[in-house]
Amino acid sequence: MARRTRKRRGSGRKRIKMTRGRKATLKKRCKTYRKRVKKNASGCRKKGPAACRGKSGCKYASGKKRSFCRRSGKNRKL
Repeated sequence: MARRTRKRRGSGRKRIKMTRGRKATLKKRCKTYRKRVKKNASGCRKKGPAACRGKSGCKYASGKKRSFCRRSGKNRKL
């Protein structure tokens, strides 16, 4: 009797079969994320902390795990 699925070794990520419905969901998620990021773009994206601090209404937040630009609420496009 042949195995239907590949035996996983270690703690690798389990692959989920790509179906039409799953593909549509992923595409929708990607589109939603892109839309949100574009909407809140401040011009500091993928630039260093100096570029962010130079802009008005921007703060550069840095924590234990990650650092990012935090725009003030009144300057953010909705």
